[in-house]
Amino acid sequence: MSLPSTGLGHRPLGSGFPLIPKWGKISTWCALTDWGRTKTYQAIADGVLRAKKFDKTTLIDIEHGLGVIESLPDAQISTGRSKRGG
Repeated sequence: MSLPSTGLGHRPLGSGFPLIPKWGKISTWCALTDWGRTKTYQAIADGVLRAKKFDKTTLIDIEHGLGVIESLPDAQISTGRSKRGG
């Protein structure tokens, strides 16, 4: 017997992450992404992250936010060393 969907959304087990809620508190988002609170609130203000307010709690659309991170360009890292050996 299967249960009806709650519509809350999550990533299934085996997707590389434990279950991740569709919506989460700022502290949950910061723990998942290692972003600080200031960067998170700035991203909300800039319209980069979707957020809802419930009483005094700010909820982040975590699924959307992870998609934002996925859409960022790949890092171009250089050590400053020559590519040739020597």
